[in-house]
Parts: sequence; structure tokens; C-alpha cells
Amino acid sequence: ANGLGSIPLIKNTRHKSLFIKFSSLLLAAAILFTSCNNGSTNSEHAGTYQKPTPETVSLDNAVFSYYGDPYYSGESDLWILELSTTPAEGEYVKINVSVNAEPGLQGKPDITLLNGRYNMPSNSGDMSAGTFNTGYTDTQDRPNGAVEIPAGSYFANVSEESDEPAETDLLREGYCTVTVGTDGKVSIEGVMIGTQYFKRYFTYEGTPEVTDKSEGGDPASPWSTPTNRPAARNAD
Repeated sequence: ANGLGSIPLIKNTRHKSLFIKFSSLLLAAAILFTSCNNGSTNSEHAGTYQKPTPETVSLDNAVFSYYGDPYYSGESDLWILELSTTPAEGEYVKINVSVNAEPGLQGKPDITLLNGRYNMPSNSGDMSAGTFNTGYTDTQDRPNGAVEIPAGSYFANVSEESDEPAETDLLREGYCTVTVGTDGKVSIEGVMIGTQYFKRYFTYEGTPEVTDKSEGGDPASPWSTPTNRPAARNAD
């Protein structure tokens, strides 16, 4: 009797096992279906995302300031290339590129020595010819107290009224190429990325104003002091 009575128990166990397996299959199918739907939704969202269009700036004005070798690196001469647009609606764009060019023979500004490509430095102390000096902030004492100003290489939206930057981006990566023609005209094209991780293309073509601000020269403008290449910046 006990043996016969055990037969229904075996059948019930098998039914339970089949039911569990079937339930597991349904659960797996439901999870897979949900995952596929989520993937489809994410793909749809991904399809609507658009990367910001890189900004292209065509600059109209240029002042090239020559500083010689103010920190006696023996490797290069410091030039500050101040490029700007024509003011519109009370603002203008300024791109400051601080470059290390081939040194002049007599410590005098020779614009033809700017010919070439300027790449990002290998480290913070790299002053070799053919590199640009990355952007950073400096402190300047003013009547109302100390303020931070952009230095080195940077992008700025500037208020025409105050001549102060309303927005800045310190440039850290990229390159710029300077071409000096036999007639003294200069063309510049570059691509740089700053601390805002925004890529900017910029161009300039024209005849720049050249000033000699090397030792014994005229005082530098507030935004273009030789601190664009400070002695305190040590190699990594």
C-alpha cells in the first residue's frame, strides 16, 4: 500500500518541477523583453543627441608682442599673439596665444621667426621652440582688491565697455600654425581645446601690429605681461 501510495507523490513532484522550470522560462523571457525595450529606448535617445558644433572664429585684429627670453631659458623667445574680432553689440572675442618661437640673433623681434607650428608642451616646464604656453589664471592687484585674470593661452568673450573678459576658457590642448609672407602679412590657423572641453577653430589673416616688450621695452598691457611664462612653473 505504501509503495502504491508513493506513485502520486512522484507525479506531483514532477509537476512541481515542470511548473518551476516553466515559470523560470517565463521570467527570463520577460527580463529579456524588458531589456530589449530599454535598449531600443536608449538607442532612440542616443539618436536624438547631437554633439555641440565646434566653434569657428575668424579674427580681424592682431597685436604681436615680443618679450625676448625673460626667464633666460636659452631655448626660445616668448611672443604673445593677441587676436580679436571686431566689436559687435558691445562685445568682442579675444584669443590669446602665448608661443615659444625660435630665438632672435640679437634679442630683437623678427616676425619671420614665428613661422611654424606650435604644439602643446610635453609638460608644464617645456619652453622649447615650437610649443605654446597653456592657459592659467594669475592674480593682479587693483584699487578695489586682487582679481584673477586669464594668462598664457586663452579664449575670452570681452565686454567692449570695460575691456574685461565676461567669459574665459584656458586653452590646454591643440596647436596653431603661423605663416609669415614675404610682404609681412601673416596667416594663422589653429584648433585648441580648453578647460571647458570645447573645441575651437580659429583663423587670422592680415598685417599685425608688432611691439617690442623685451627688457627695456614698453610696459606690457595688463593681459599680456611676461607672467604668461612664469619662472615658478616647474617641469612635471
